[in-house]
Amino acid sequence: AGNRQEFTLMKRDSVWTMTLPTTAPVRTDEVANLVTSLGALKAESIAAESDEATAFGLHEPSATLALSIAEPPAEGAVSDASGESKTMQLALAEHDGKIYAKRGDGGPIYEVNKAFFDQFRAEFRSDEALEFDPKDVQHVTLKSGKDSNSFARKGGKWVFEAEPDLPIDSAKIEKILTEIKAIKSDRYASYTSDQLAPYGLEQPHFELSLTLDNQQPGEKSFTLRVSEKTVAHQSPASPPPAADAAKPSTPQSTTANFATLLGRDGVFLLSSDAVKKVFVP
Repeated sequence: AGNRQEFTLMKRDSVWTMTLPTTAPVRTDEVANLVTSLGALKAESIAAESDEATAFGLHEPSATLALSIAEPPAEGAVSDASGESKTMQLALAEHDGKIYAKRGDGGPIYEVNKAFFDQFRAEFRSDEALEFDPKDVQHVTLKSGKDSNSFARKGGKWVFEAEPDLPIDSAKIEKILTEIKAIKSDRYASYTSDQLAPYGLEQPHFELSLTLDNQQPGEKSFTLRVSEKTVAHQSPASPPPAADAAKPSTPQSTTANFATLLGRDGVFLLSSDAVKKVFVP
């Protein structure tokens, strides 16, 4: 909320990807649903003439879209010889409980279905899991506020580095590693990591670092940074039960912390329950 997202999705060789502000894989189903809806979009009604945009909130639209469409090749030309495209623009505004739209080339103001507007607020970027095997982790550092604790794997057991002779419960460290591996970036607050201050991530309250076995392929370390700052997050509705397919379940509102992975673009929402499971006393 309050931070406008701008991003570009591009289709190359029949594959959709995010190309700006970062390069990332996308949720193909969400993109396909949006494109299908755009192709079949019809207004519920004509609300007003074009010069009344301010009255319907379209002077400061809630969302804007620029859609590039490949032009069909000229008659007799090779199918992919043209390479030309046309761009259509659409502005959407949420005003007085209704959704209004206006094309970039002028014309009247339309009222459109709210379900179409909701598609713009879907998460298009794919989630990115941490790919590692917990048994390959050799070193763990957990920071909460000013407290920092480090653990090393020695002889098949975990050792508290500050006091190696202090007996600790290795199973608890293994459980933390399992919780970390389950973390996914289901929803992004920002697709870049350029501005971390609004999310409380310039000097995060929580930080976790993992160092992996150098003999194993893949990344050798991960650093997860989590803000103390939280936000109410409405998770997607689960599929309707089979017995009553016409009645979708209500989206569940949960609390999430802002988080980022060092070396990867983006600030994502991490369930506060997951934060509590990782950053344990």
